[in-house]
Amino acid sequence: MQAFDLLVQCGLTKDQASLFKNESIDITYSLSSNLLHIIFPVTKLVPFRLYEKINNSLKERFSCEILVSLDCESATLDYQNLMKYMIYLIKEYKIDPRLLNFSTRLIEQQLYYMVNNDEQTTIVKDAMYLLSTALTEIGIRLKVNYELRPTTNKVDVKSEVEMVLPKTVAPKKTRKKTKTADFPLVAIHQLVDEVSNVKVKGVIFKIDKRVTRTNNVEVTLYLYHENDAIDAVMYLDDEDELDFKVGQSVMLAGSYQYYSFKKENRFRISDITLIEDLYPRKDEAIAKRIELHAHTKSSEMDGISDTTELVKRAYQYGHDAVAITDHMVVHSFPAAQRAMNSLNKGEHKIKVIYGVEMNMVEDELHIVSNHHSANLMNSTYIAFDVETTGLSSRLDEMIEFGAVKVVNQSVVASKQFFIKPSKEIPAYIQKLTGITKKETDTGLSLSEAMVQIQEFIGDDILVAHNARFDMRFLQEARRKLNLPPLKNTLIDTLDLSRLIIDLKRSYSLGSVARYYRIAYDQSVAHRADYDAQVLSSVLISLLADCESQGIHSTDDLLKHQQDFETFDKSMKYHVNLLAKDSQGLKELYKLVSLSHTKYLRFRGKSVKKSNESNAEPRIPRHEIEKVREHLLIGSACYNSLLFEIARTGSMEELETEMSFYDYVEIQPLSNYEPLIYTNSLKSKEELIQILKDIIFTAKKLNKLVVATGDVHYVDQEDKIFRDVYVNAIGLGGVRHPLYVYDNAVRRNNELPSQHFRTTQEMLEGYPYLDPELVKQMVIDNSQKINEQIEVIQPIPAELYTPHIEGSDYKLKEICYNNAHRIYGNPLPELVEKRLVRELNSIITNGYGVIYYTSYLLVKHSLEHGYMVGSRGSVGSS
Repeated sequence: MQAFDLLVQCGLTKDQASLFKNESIDITYSLSSNLLHIIFPVTKLVPFRLYEKINNSLKERFSCEILVSLDCESATLDYQNLMKYMIYLIKEYKIDPRLLNFSTRLIEQQLYYMVNNDEQTTIVKDAMYLLSTALTEIGIRLKVNYELRPTTNKVDVKSEVEMVLPKTVAPKKTRKKTKTADFPLVAIHQLVDEVSNVKVKGVIFKIDKRVTRTNNVEVTLYLYHENDAIDAVMYLDDEDELDFKVGQSVMLAGSYQYYSFKKENRFRISDITLIEDLYPRKDEAIAKRIELHAHTKSSEMDGISDTTELVKRAYQYGHDAVAITDHMVVHSFPAAQRAMNSLNKGEHKIKVIYGVEMNMVEDELHIVSNHHSANLMNSTYIAFDVETTGLSSRLDEMIEFGAVKVVNQSVVASKQFFIKPSKEIPAYIQKLTGITKKETDTGLSLSEAMVQIQEFIGDDILVAHNARFDMRFLQEARRKLNLPPLKNTLIDTLDLSRLIIDLKRSYSLGSVARYYRIAYDQSVAHRADYDAQVLSSVLISLLADCESQGIHSTDDLLKHQQDFETFDKSMKYHVNLLAKDSQGLKELYKLVSLSHTKYLRFRGKSVKKSNESNAEPRIPRHEIEKVREHLLIGSACYNSLLFEIARTGSMEELETEMSFYDYVEIQPLSNYEPLIYTNSLKSKEELIQILKDIIFTAKKLNKLVVATGDVHYVDQEDKIFRDVYVNAIGLGGVRHPLYVYDNAVRRNNELPSQHFRTTQEMLEGYPYLDPELVKQMVIDNSQKINEQIEVIQPIPAELYTPHIEGSDYKLKEICYNNAHRIYGNPLPELVEKRLVRELNSIITNGYGVIYYTSYLLVKHSLEHGYMVGSRGSVGSS
């Protein structure tokens, strides 16, 4: 078998597979040990993530032990890549984990563990044989040794991360050395005053060279590390002496001193050394993606990323832009702007796209559909419920129908039967409903069921709780049978109860029933006949309340559903908004302000609106529509209405909803995993079908489909911190949306990784799609979105004072009138000089309008009976 064929089957892209030699692979199987040994020919040691991907894929495909080896043509080893293999082997072969606490050096195909004493020497010596064997087994030709370094300092290492921390290696060029070994290492931000004989480390992001009058070469290196940057200067006899490049990590030794001709402090380099990468993760793609959905710490109890760190990582990746879309707030914009401006001093430029992820709600309730005028108290109703194999009307089927007929507020008839599905009922549905295969095997066929349903409901008004769900299944069944859609008036008691009664939290059927003191047994619920019986009782109570509130007909219901403010009680769905220009940024601010004031919804256990800790900002759809000209609207994550309709609704509904968005977001498959292990979706296959339906519809409507990461932290290692957020109890007892209440499910499943992916990582996130389509989504379309967005500066570089016509003259007039009132006219010379001096300093520096505005505010307040104290800026003015 050729290596390329197996690699593609393992999920590698063609570019990844090209790193291997397309020759026959050596496969052996040991019956005694049940071990399948596969040897891949390679030119050099491949990236560990590819080795791991192959290994995991083969383990899933074969029910035996797997050993993947590499037949390397080249003996050259990359230190960072090797360290990842070493960490894997130590864990996989159960080698002494204390090895992870040692510093290492790679010198001419030998790996040295640096030890300080006999105890550490024993640890390494005991593990050397097993480690060498493990390396040989997977095809890495490397000798393991140790080196004793005399020192009184203990190795202060806390985790396996030490194996990839920066360590000094020899520079490529030998320059005249200064003895710098004892220089203390300081952080860039600590360089404030002049200081001699120190070391700093950082990444070069720009290099300037110029020839001096003495024919020396002045080289200025611009470095950044963490949240700070510095420029450092050195002088060479020859330009060729400098063998460092942009992007390399270096250690500088020297002094921070004042340069009079520059009128600033600069770092004077006496020695420079190349070190291992401070930021080892790189985006090595030639054509790169742009992340359009990223959160910072401003996404309360959800985002982990520091704003500056996020922008800098995008810069390090070589990305042209990055979008910040925090939940409901714009707090991170100033820091993002500062980071962008500080980084853009180099050759590469990065743009920050300013956005926000908001909680969108519908503009009106959906109490009545297929409206026909009818008197509420005199009509005949069919309260019904269906049980199904899942939530999707397109992909799932009905398995039980239950209905109750209500006439004159009394139950007069009922109907119940099972429907035989074409597929097996999922186990969790059987557990939830109690419906067994035996019961559905004796059920009606779909065509027989629809005949009986039609006979029972006639032209009467249909009633259901969350009616769109049940009605979708009825209409989809009729579509499959080539029957016309039902035209009956439909009333949704879910939205009707939101209109009529005030519940603080849930409007589930059980909650509404308990409000009306109607018996509701949770252990019997989720059976169509039982839920229909409870629903009929709820309906009778709701109709009585409608009558008492002056709602007598379906026409009245229609009027109330249009007038009712839904933001407080409707379901929220995520939507992403990106500012296209400065006007769009203003519109973004307006929407955020509205969501935190007019449309603030109080939630959780709080019953008092004064308890702001339980407040949730929301925004109605029509408010977004008003200002969309200067915004780009994205469909966000799986908490969006678009995904919800794709999951549960019809293709027609999906098209209607998609028309609202400017671009459609599709995220890596792993981002959706919580939907599967919480049984919101049955399987990965169902998820893939839903995502394909979204992509198909977007293509049909000429909408851009963009791959986004929904980034919550920069590096994968930071995932643990978000896991803490997800499992923590929020203020007012509110739980994180990703929190899993089932203990067993929570323990057995991990949250997906939502780190800042490189272009290659993102390309690997869509294995179910054509590679060319994936490239469009990941690279081309994200760039197209970026091209529609201007460079925006949320905080202007200059100050803009307010302007009031004649304010300086009016201020002077007020001051002189008051002075004349106190001291008389003409003023005493001393008073005159002091007044002129004070007014001159105020007006010539542009503060006149501020003082005049303050005067007007205080005057207005006093005229309305409110005293203004002398302390504070307004009172003092």
